[in-house]
Amino acid sequence: MRNFYFWTLSVLCSTLMFGISNNSNLETNSSFGAWYQAKTLSLENSFNYQGNFNHVFFRNSAFAMSDYCIPSATVTSRYINNFTTEGGHQSVSNLDSGFSPDGYGDFTDMVVEQGQGGAVNFSVNVSGGSAGFRIWVDWNQDGAFAADEVAFQTSSYSLSHSGSFEVPQDAMLGSTRMRIVSHWLSTTGDIAPCATGFLYGEFEDYTFIVTDVLAYDCPALEANIGAACDDGNPNTNNDTVNEDCECVGIPAADNDEACDATALTCGDVITQSLIGASSSIEDSCNGSGTSDVWFSFVVDGTQKVTVAETSSFDAIVQLFIGDDCGNLVEAGACSDITENYTVTEPGTYYFRVRPYSSSNNEAEITVSLTCEDFDCSSLNADIGDSCDDGDPNTLNDVITEDCECQGTPLAENNEACNATAITCGEEISQSLVGAVETEEDTCYGSGTADVWFSFTTDGTQLYTIAETSAFDAVVQLFMGDDCGNLIEVGACSDFNEYFTVSDAGTYYFKVRPYYSSGNSGNITVSLTCEGFDCQELSANIGDACDDGNPNTANDVVTEDCECVGVPAPVDNSCANPIALACGEEPVTYSSASSTNISPDGCSIGNNGLWFSFEGTGAAITITSTASFDHKMSMQSGSCDDLTFIACKDGTINEEIYTLESTVAGEMYYVYIAHYSSYTNATGSISVSIDCAEVPDCTAPTLSLTTQDANGDEIDCLDADGEFFVVASLSGGSGNDNYSLSANGGEAVEVAADASHTFGPFAAGTDVEVVATGVEDNLCSVTEAADAPANCPPVNETCNGAIALECNAEPVTYSSAGSSATSPSGCNLGNNGIWFSFEGTGADISIVSSASFDHEMSINTGTCDALVNVGCKDSSTGEETYTVENTVEGQMYYVYIAHWNVGSTTTGIINIAIECEETVVDDVVAPTVVTQDVTVELDENGMASISADEVNNGSSDDVTTSENLVMSLDVTSFDCSNVGENTVTLTVTDEAGNSATGTAVVTVEDNFAPVITTEDLMIGLEGNASVSIMAEDVATATDNCGGDVTITLSQDEFTEVGEYTVTVTATDANGNTSTETVIVTVVETMGVNDFASRKGVQVYPNPSSDFVQIKSDVEVDFVQVYSLTGQLVKTVKSNKIDLRGFVSGNYVLKVHTKDGGQVSKKLIVK
Repeated sequence: MRNFYFWTLSVLCSTLMFGISNNSNLETNSSFGAWYQAKTLSLENSFNYQGNFNHVFFRNSAFAMSDYCIPSATVTSRYINNFTTEGGHQSVSNLDSGFSPDGYGDFTDMVVEQGQGGAVNFSVNVSGGSAGFRIWVDWNQDGAFAADEVAFQTSSYSLSHSGSFEVPQDAMLGSTRMRIVSHWLSTTGDIAPCATGFLYGEFEDYTFIVTDVLAYDCPALEANIGAACDDGNPNTNNDTVNEDCECVGIPAADNDEACDATALTCGDVITQSLIGASSSIEDSCNGSGTSDVWFSFVVDGTQKVTVAETSSFDAIVQLFIGDDCGNLVEAGACSDITENYTVTEPGTYYFRVRPYSSSNNEAEITVSLTCEDFDCSSLNADIGDSCDDGDPNTLNDVITEDCECQGTPLAENNEACNATAITCGEEISQSLVGAVETEEDTCYGSGTADVWFSFTTDGTQLYTIAETSAFDAVVQLFMGDDCGNLIEVGACSDFNEYFTVSDAGTYYFKVRPYYSSGNSGNITVSLTCEGFDCQELSANIGDACDDGNPNTANDVVTEDCECVGVPAPVDNSCANPIALACGEEPVTYSSASSTNISPDGCSIGNNGLWFSFEGTGAAITITSTASFDHKMSMQSGSCDDLTFIACKDGTINEEIYTLESTVAGEMYYVYIAHYSSYTNATGSISVSIDCAEVPDCTAPTLSLTTQDANGDEIDCLDADGEFFVVASLSGGSGNDNYSLSANGGEAVEVAADASHTFGPFAAGTDVEVVATGVEDNLCSVTEAADAPANCPPVNETCNGAIALECNAEPVTYSSAGSSATSPSGCNLGNNGIWFSFEGTGADISIVSSASFDHEMSINTGTCDALVNVGCKDSSTGEETYTVENTVEGQMYYVYIAHWNVGSTTTGIINIAIECEETVVDDVVAPTVVTQDVTVELDENGMASISADEVNNGSSDDVTTSENLVMSLDVTSFDCSNVGENTVTLTVTDEAGNSATGTAVVTVEDNFAPVITTEDLMIGLEGNASVSIMAEDVATATDNCGGDVTITLSQDEFTEVGEYTVTVTATDANGNTSTETVIVTVVETMGVNDFASRKGVQVYPNPSSDFVQIKSDVEVDFVQVYSLTGQLVKTVKSNKIDLRGFVSGNYVLKVHTKDGGQVSKKLIVK
């Protein structure tokens, strides 16, 4: 175990070194991709590592894995749900990951690891629809995903993708980032690794570790399982690495004769090649294969022995038996479907195998021998095997679970008077073999073999006699004391093949098959007996009974074991209802004798009952139950003039409805009957009412109005619009303030006779406002306001169709408010909306989805004369239709609505078009448009331009401007180009057509010379004046080189003093600069200060090889300086060798014997 310690020394912003120590425990850390724990060393720690350093990897970017861009997607559709890899040192299995927040999943804690040159296999599943798929790996670890780092990309959309990619041999070792993406509605594969706001799809990141060691299943062999190898045995073929990481070959065939058969023992599995085998016998089996091989095994009769052949091709097998391998008897015929045999009889068996087709004569086969003990070793047989019980009066003898051989008795009970007696809890199985038809019946079916069973009941229990068989049977039940004179009490039945009775007597149960094909089958008959819940009544709770009262109906046995009926009201009607009182126990009545007709307002059955109660001024809740699925219809007013209030049918049992504010003294009527107007079922009905406390107040009037955010009246709303509701109170008494709430939202307190504005509400939202008195919490009023009507969508007509763009993101529109009529050609609903696009000459696919089950109608032509192209409604979700070979420039119109021609359903619709690339035969060259350009030389005398600077809107009839290729014949300029220069711009389109145009490039030199000055002291030496030269006090250089003219503001002096002289330098292009120097004039110079400056000459100047110095005063030595002041050369001679000097300007300083010195400008060519 090792710790890896790092120290860094910052030099010029670079990391210089890291250190490693092997003296502690190794810890994992995600920064290394589960490799090593980074720790800190001080500079005092030594750089010490003594182990193997072959497979330690570090990123040169300080593991800044968080530096990568973060992409995103917006719609939770077509996301990556499962992603797995195989084949590396480490693999990932990210299952059921779902849609990551913002469409980006950071799974960098999961690691894929593989060596350089190794392959990684992957599979991915996409949820929410088909999508494309792409993989990037940052092989060079630069924190970005380049175009050449796309490891895999699809060419089509699918719900799943799988494949593999290879780690490049030059991939940087260490930890890096792998990014995957699913995407839709893009040009397949064309998705950027840093895309944000992408509509459909999802990005995921993983860590990828590149090593210099390939991952092998079997490292010792440097091979994977299944790889070819050489086991060193010349007698084997097709050597491969097996799962035990051993190199194993298939032996060549040496068993191609029965007498050379390979002996098999229990548990053997032998794989061998057919190479070298030939046809040992002629057979009548199918197929052209001739390479047969033989295997033998011995069976002692105590086990089941199965010999089987498996191969990747179709084979033929045969089984033989005999003690003499040269004289065998076939025991298993040719088989190429089930290539195995199971035997139990003792003997020596020979198993022959050959290929069905001669093309497999040298293939491999595998033969196995399995041995299994019998379920019943004493019988040498398994449960369910056929056997012989020795009884001639039984059939279909088989081994039972008790390891006994038992048969089904022959039918002896095929007469009622020979019926087999059966008692409680008994189950009898028998065969129908031998049975005949004893009597003709009117039951369905052609079966004739009937059998009879009898049982006796004493009236104290429920008796259920039932028949079960593997075939369809018909049963009847008879009763009587004389088996020859029976009465039918259970009619023919072939669905429920049982009867339940309770009356005392002797019963006869007749069974026959429905079809004659079952006349020899087996049946099983059982009799079960169960005591009554109420023994004294010989009945169960809930059974129908008769309580002896003619004024009751629906009599049933109660839980108290009493027979109780439900009273039937007398002359029940709306005019004679059953009165209900607040808070009393439910009243129960039967509707069995009712002849009432249902009232208007509800779809409800007839033969119901009427109930009534008086309003209290408060809420009243009605609760009803019934012995059938019922419905309540509530009315008010009078029976001659009923006002319908509501229906209630929420469940099949109890119904509850609350009248929120009843009118005191007003009559309310409740009609209860079966829920269906087609069914007039009756039964018992129980009803009660619960009355809320009557408020000591009067509810106010509540009025609602709708408006927009500015308080203006609303005519209609767009699908994404909003509105407000103003709730106004007026009147009422008993409360000074009311609590108002809208649609169950937060309540606000409002003074009586005041108002409150609720909202905003989304289009299509109905609003219900409740006002409740604050002081008593009793007086309340409820009002509802319908949502404003939807405004017609802008694209409800063909002429208003929304234009779609090729390969753009889907557009979303609502069809709410549309009054459109569907076009002819397709059967789809009205109230749809329109879209349009222009043909390109290639295929265009229309992809749509909606919040409802929709259909597309695709048309061309004009809106006044549409021609239907096609209809698409293949699913309840997304629809896709491709218009092949669209006509370039022709308009296409898409109408989308509900699929049902009679439906007016509207909702949200999403649509996009995917356009194939249009192939155009482009033979026209681009149009070249240029513009003149002016450039300035830089401080080095150079300037450059690009083609974009000269281009002034060049274009092409096919290729877009950004895809035109532009080039210039001249892009660089120097001092020799000052002035106007003509350049040629060449523009080439994607088809290779090109054209040229010229432009004038004006080159300007605006850099002034650079002056170097040196102050000077001179003497009059008794003269009236003294003069100086420009080179005595200054030198100058220029970005263009060449001659620079230096002038002085004063070069002659007549009096002693200190003078400020202006030095002006002018280059060849007229650029000037100035500096000043101090010239000090004295009466006389000392001997050592004197030098006759005008007497020193340097020639030739400029020069490229030698210069000579001529002076009136003897020269002592000469120094050559660069313009930066660096001493370049010193000579003790009047001749200076300039070979080896770099071209340019220098300062030549001449020192004379009299101690004087003179500076001269030297130009080296």
